[in-house]
Amino acid sequence: FEHISGPCTNQVRLEKFSGIIDHPGAGKNYSADSDVCWLIEIEGSVAIRFTKFDLENNYDWIKIYEDTTLPESESKVRFHLSNVEQVANSEFWLTGRVVLIRFKSDTSVQKTGFRLMYRKIPFYTLPVAGGPSAVEIISGASAGVVHSHAGFEKGKNYSHNVQQAWSIRAQPSQLIRVTSLDEIVMPFLSRSVWSFSLRSCKNVTDLHY
Repeated sequence: FEHISGPCTNQVRLEKFSGIIDHPGAGKNYSADSDVCWLIEIEGSVAIRFTKFDLENNYDWIKIYEDTTLPESESKVRFHLSNVEQVANSEFWLTGRVVLIRFKSDTSVQKTGFRLMYRKIPFYTLPVAGGPSAVEIISGASAGVVHSHAGFEKGKNYSHNVQQAWSIRAQPSQLIRVTSLDEIVMPFLSRSVWSFSLRSCKNVTDLHY
């Protein structure tokens, strides 16, 4: 790994088409007040899956940015992850010249950190053609709730011009039923992956599947 200068305490450049980030690794706890970044520089589409996520819930966090090298670029944040429920059975897809992953901890509780795998994926495998490029794939759960944006449960509003997409993996014979708050039902016989996306609008705040 090549360390480069930047706003994070440590910043690591990754250029292989697949790899593993294990922080801090070796069974150790991460440091207090950590601020570490990784740059995945494989232009195109990248899939990220967590195999371990042991952070102080809702205080320490990971942000995944799309197409920027600057941690200050909040408009480029596609995923803000702070508890294990957000990553369980999910895969995160992003597209751009670079993907930035930032881990930040506070000074109170330190845990054993996280481990993720990333890989380059062909553009044609993206499940939402012409839609938003950041895609979360949901699998392994028979039911659940998808919120439109980070902060929904705390009553925060979504930003202007938001685009977000999700994909649900299911068996070809299964029926997927999706409802919004006003009980609009969208049943579909699934392929291997069924996709849907939302743009910002006043009525849609979360989806149940």
